[in-house]
Amino acid sequence: MAALLVALLASCTSGSLAGPDVVATTAATTTTAAPPAIQPSPTTTDAATPDTLDPVDIDTGDIEGFDLTTIELNGKELLVAVANNTELRAQGLMGVTSFGEVDGMLFAWEAPTSGSFWMWTVPIPLDVAFFDGAGVLLEVITMAPCVDGKSSDCPRYTPGSSYRFALEDHGGDLSDLPVGSTLTLPLSELFQP
Repeated sequence: MAALLVALLASCTSGSLAGPDVVATTAATTTTAAPPAIQPSPTTTDAATPDTLDPVDIDTGDIEGFDLTTIELNGKELLVAVANNTELRAQGLMGVTSFGEVDGMLFAWEAPTSGSFWMWTVPIPLDVAFFDGAGVLLEVITMAPCVDGKSSDCPRYTPGSSYRFALEDHGGDLSDLPVGSTLTLPLSELFQP
C-alpha cells in the first residue's frame, strides 16, 4: 500500500482537541455523503480497498456530495468531509448550518498552497486550522460568517505560510490547538483513483 507516514509521536489530552502531537497512520474509513454531486479526481494510487461506512447510517446534516473519512487530531478521532479537488474545495461549507455527525471538513492539496479562505454564504462561524505536508499545525484562524452582499465584500483569511491541509470546524472548536500539534491523515485514501 502506498502510504505516507506523518510521524510525530506525542501525548494526548483526554476529551480535548487542544494538546500535543499525534501519531500518524494510513488506516481510515471512507464513505460518500449522499447524494454525491461531484466525484473527486485524485491522482495517486492505493491498491488497498478502504472499509466503507453505509452513508445511510451517518447523519451528514447539510453536507452533501463529499467523501467522508476519519482522521485523528490530538488522539481524538474525527469524521470529516473531504474536499480534495478544485470543485469540492470551492464548494466547501457554503450554505451549511448543520454538520450532523460530521465533525468538520478537511481541505487537501497534493502540493503546498498559499490560497486564502473566505466565508461567502457560510452562515455560521468557523475555525480553520492550517497544517503543513507532515500534518503539523501552523496556525488557526477564526472566521466570521459573510452572508450579505457580494463575495467581494467578504474578508479573505490567509495563514502566514504555505500549507497542504486545512481543517474547518465550528467556531471555537479549534482555537485552543497549540501550534505544532499534528494531524493523523489517511493520505493514501485522500488522493486515490
